[in-house]
Amino acid sequence: MADFVKWSGIKISQVRPAWQRVVPELTSVMVDTEQLWMIDPMTSAELAKVTDHVAQDTLIAASFSAAMTGYREKAWFATPAIQHQLWSKNGILRAPIVAQGAVVGKWTYQLRNGQIHFSVTSWGPFDHDQLTTQFIRVAQFLEADYMGFTSTKIKLK
Repeated sequence: MADFVKWSGIKISQVRPAWQRVVPELTSVMVDTEQLWMIDPMTSAELAKVTDHVAQDTLIAASFSAAMTGYREKAWFATPAIQHQLWSKNGILRAPIVAQGAVVGKWTYQLRNGQIHFSVTSWGPFDHDQLTTQFIRVAQFLEADYMGFTSTKIKLK
């Protein structure tokens, strides 16, 4: 409920009655020691499959992802130094790169004349081939010619 209040900007006193009506329809899932709520049920095997995928592969996420913007507390996702890289001062999330279960960078793109080029800023290692595969999928979705990506490595403060 605290996450919904943070995300929506609606006062908790207004959310509480609706939340109490909706909770019986949600599925409770324990991740580590945290109780989370899902709309659609997920078996422990399905959750393990997703967790394994994130722990083993290099993945990209969108800058508007509710999975990263919708939580009041973001330490589960990124350390304060990484949060500083990912969120602008006015709260806009920059698109993250996750490799082997850790946030290791952020990405942007430029689309011109039907061609797309990606820029990566990283502070951790990632699988170059898997990242290329992810970017090619975005290029195909946007019906653009993939022109590669450049990568800049930085040190976190």
